[in-house]
Amino acid sequence: GRRVYLLYDKEYGIWAYDNVGRIFRYSKDNDSFKQILYLGESIKDVILNNIFIDKKGNLWLGLNKGLYRRESNGVITPIVNDIYVNKIISDNRSIFVGSSTSIIKVDENGKKVETIHKGEDVQSMLYDKSSDIVWFGTFNSGIFSINMKSNEIYQLKSLYSDIKKPVRVLTEYDKNTIIAGID
Repeated sequence: GRRVYLLYDKEYGIWAYDNVGRIFRYSKDNDSFKQILYLGESIKDVILNNIFIDKKGNLWLGLNKGLYRRESNGVITPIVNDIYVNKIISDNRSIFVGSSTSIIKVDENGKKVETIHKGEDVQSMLYDKSSDIVWFGTFNSGIFSINMKSNEIYQLKSLYSDIKKPVRVLTEYDKNTIIAGID
C-alpha cells in the first residue's frame, strides 16, 4: 500500500513524500501541499524510502535503485547506483546513507563516495552533534554507533543488546537520551 512520510527542515519547511515517488512541499500562503516532483516520470519502478535536503537546497533521494540528488535547477543525478537506500542524514560536512547492505559517506558535491561499514541492513540513523557520533539501527543486529573522530564502530551492549527485531526509528529525546522505535 501507499505510505506517506513527512520531513521538516528549519530552512526549507514541511515536505511530504510517498513510497511511489511523489514529493510535495507545504505552502504557508495557500495552506496546502503542492506536488513538486513525481519520480515515476523519470525513473521506472521506483520506491522512495527517504528524502533529505542539504544546506544548498538540493534534495537527496533514497530509492530502491540507489542514491539520487535533485539539484536546485531540477536535474536529477544518480550518485550511487544499485543499492537499496533506507535512510539519509548529514553531519553538516558529509551525507550518510544507510542501505540494506552498508553505510556510505558521500561528500556534499556527490563526487567522493566511501563505504564506511558493510554487512548490516541499516533501517534508521541519527547524528548526535554534541558527541560527533552517527547512530544506526539495523534490521536484525541491534544498534551501533560510529565515532566520527576515530571512525571506530561500536555495537550497543546492554540488557537489551540481543535485539533481533528491526530498529525502525532513532530520535533524540534530549541531549542525554536517544529513543529507539523497535518492531
